[in-house]
Amino acid sequence: MDNTHQLLDLHHKTSCFNLRNIIETLAVIDGKKSVMRLVVNDDAYEFVLPALKSFNLKIARSDFRQKPAFTTSLGDTYTELIDFNDPDGGEYSLMVSRTAELSTRAMHIEDYDEDPTALGRLLGYPDCCTASYEKINAHTDWLMVFLSNTPLEKHIVIRPIESHIYLMRNLSFLTISPVLFLVKKQLISLHLLKPCLKNTA
Repeated sequence: MDNTHQLLDLHHKTSCFNLRNIIETLAVIDGKKSVMRLVVNDDAYEFVLPALKSFNLKIARSDFRQKPAFTTSLGDTYTELIDFNDPDGGEYSLMVSRTAELSTRAMHIEDYDEDPTALGRLLGYPDCCTASYEKINAHTDWLMVFLSNTPLEKHIVIRPIESHIYLMRNLSFLTISPVLFLVKKQLISLHLLKPCLKNTA
């Protein structure tokens, strides 16, 4: 079974590992992305950990669990970190890389350093996107940030790429999916995913 099919199998076992995560994992395996971030629950962890280790990837687990902090008007829920053993906690983060040094560094930044710019750079986000993401709060959702960062005279151009991924231009807003950067840089493995997705539809 090749890498793509192994990851698709993992995707079918747990909703915590989505199609975007497949592309990101392939990029990490191929050295096109330094670090990826996953959010899992305890059940998913039992599937995800051995699967990623089978690719010789290094995983660092957060020392904290996540607890809902607020939900925006668009229905997006944002979380805060609480003690890993707190019964009110649920999911937690994993940082995945080809080296233990990078996965550990990224995890430490998220858990303790509170330096979103440094973490964003490790994950492959432009500084402008990280800065915009930091503007989101209980009273300001991502759409408000998006609109405030988009000049009225400019149009948003959206083009289909490989019929699955959309690359947005003229956007300088919050956290854009890492998939968009991977598509822009490498168009990585979409030609492999396409037939697999058809076969599993």
